[in-house]
Amino acid sequence: MMKPYKDAVKLKQVYDQCGSLQATADYFGISKKLVLNHMKKFGIDRNSKTIHIDVEKAKDLLNKGKSQQKVAETLQVSVEVLRARLTEAGYQTNFYHKGFITTWNGYIMIHKPDHPKADARGYIREHRWVMEEHLGRYLESHEHVHHKDENKQNNDISNLELKVNVDHIAYHSRQSRKECDEALAAEMLKTMTMSDVAMHFNMSESGLRKRLQRTGFYKPLPRGGKRHK
Repeated sequence: MMKPYKDAVKLKQVYDQCGSLQATADYFGISKKLVLNHMKKFGIDRNSKTIHIDVEKAKDLLNKGKSQQKVAETLQVSVEVLRARLTEAGYQTNFYHKGFITTWNGYIMIHKPDHPKADARGYIREHRWVMEEHLGRYLESHEHVHHKDENKQNNDISNLELKVNVDHIAYHSRQSRKECDEALAAEMLKTMTMSDVAMHFNMSESGLRKRLQRTGFYKPLPRGGKRHK
């Protein structure tokens, strides 16, 4: 598959939007020299002027808790231009990242890139990290951290309880189960594990799998094939 910066139309579009070589290089994750080489190759002229923004206004909005995307929209520039102008003015744009994200199903993920269980972006679930800090060790894969008040964002250690796999499944199986939308579950499985989808519907993994098989939304792979997650 061709890298996007090797597409003349795409490169010009991004360069016109970003307004500078550095911002364009940051967008593609390459060097300024490589951007310039391809611009010369495609006959793309360099901008005669840089897109300017009100840096102090941008900083003020960011300090008030606005996301970089929202600030960029307010100033009518791209996020890349915003970051480039802030960097040129001596501001560290990463400073304005709140340091955590929230998953679609309500869990808080914190940035811990050195953690052995961190995902590809360097994030781990905060409630597991809090329990690990409390215990002074990493959690095993069969250990789960339960929220006593069912609030997934209340990660105070007083609200967390360590359970092993069997106990955790047994606890949730005693709770009133959500109505399982098989079509939604099948769609979720495109980006999530069977275990996480089952937990969303307060079901066991095997129970969800059987239900999806009965309704035709899930077909087991043949023996010897790659295991369905």
